[in-house]
Amino acid sequence: MKRLFISQPMNGISDEEILKEREKAIQLAKTELGEDVDVIDSFFQSAPHDAKPLWFLGKSFELLSTADVAYFAKGWQDARGCKMEYDACVQYGIRTILSEFYDDVKTVEQFEQEIKCKAIDDFLEKIQWEYLNSCGIEQKEIEFLIAVSSQVAEQLKAGDEK
Repeated sequence: MKRLFISQPMNGISDEEILKEREKAIQLAKTELGEDVDVIDSFFQSAPHDAKPLWFLGKSFELLSTADVAYFAKGWQDARGCKMEYDACVQYGIRTILSEFYDDVKTVEQFEQEIKCKAIDDFLEKIQWEYLNSCGIEQKEIEFLIAVSSQVAEQLKAGDEK
């Protein structure tokens, strides 16, 4: 089990939004790593009322030092603390997962479904190719048939999403 640190912008963001983004980060990290994670609690809900940004950063670095992997949530590039945490990960060899690679994924379930669909599509294309080739059909005709079946599948998929 890997220890997961979550770096995310928090200034001006509600606790509810922060917690929602953290849940997404946890699920995506589990999927990316292929195993469960031990989440390092870096959301300081009981911080001193007069704590300054540097206090939070110091605590974050302390926690980051115990991480195996760090997830950088949406907007991290615009938050100076997150950028410093990212630099520390690079300098000290802590694996990073960047949210921008998952921006088009709305939920973890959709992400996992996309991976499964891609594997199934690749497998079906291989089977189609081998079957049609064994029937003596020429390569150009096979490519055309596979392209048409892919278009039909996309149209069906688009219909399911409506």
